[in-house]
Amino acid sequence: MRNLLLITILATSQVVSAAGSIYSWTDESGNLIYGDTPPENVTAKAIEPPKLTVLEGFSSRYKTNPVVTQASNQVPEGAVAQVESSDKKPIYTSLNVIAPKQGQAIRANDGDVSVALSVSPKLRPGDRIVVTLDGQEVSRSTSRVANLTNLDRGEHTLQVNIVNKAARSLISAESVTFNVLRNSALINKPYSPYPDGPNVDNPFGYPSQGITETNKLLQFPVN
Repeated sequence: MRNLLLITILATSQVVSAAGSIYSWTDESGNLIYGDTPPENVTAKAIEPPKLTVLEGFSSRYKTNPVVTQASNQVPEGAVAQVESSDKKPIYTSLNVIAPKQGQAIRANDGDVSVALSVSPKLRPGDRIVVTLDGQEVSRSTSRVANLTNLDRGEHTLQVNIVNKAARSLISAESVTFNVLRNSALINKPYSPYPDGPNVDNPFGYPSQGITETNKLLQFPVN
């Protein structure tokens, strides 16, 4: 029993180390950034992926099929069905969006938002992580971090899935809806009661109509 427990612990540690770590830190502008390798001059925090829950009897649903050798050119009856059945075994056990969180309101005046993901087991060669925002693909790569830039104010829906070389979806994460908070351009625009604006004869921007030579020197508008 002790040997079995030791083997389980070693196997778990190998899976965790293979998956790598995601870190979060704050940049000079105050934005929260996620990445695999944080800069040396910042204080980074390791992000813990959600714990996996193993359902009882899950492994019994998938049986190991016999391997067809090349000793004979004849394919045994039912061999094709066995290969197709083995393809149904899940390649990835989990795909989660760590950040942003469901329903989160993110203050980003520049509209930039970082997306952090967790994948188990690690990504296979040839597979890609596809990030979709509001129905439009914005990223297709092997990285577990995606940077979204210049997002509009308001609500956005994020979807993530992993595809193989044939563009077939292997696993999908639960969609996440979040809100981007940005300062309005109308709020930041300086108010001017004079639509004409300043010019050479009227440097302070007073209305051009009804200005006499006397009040032009005084730079007061005529009521």
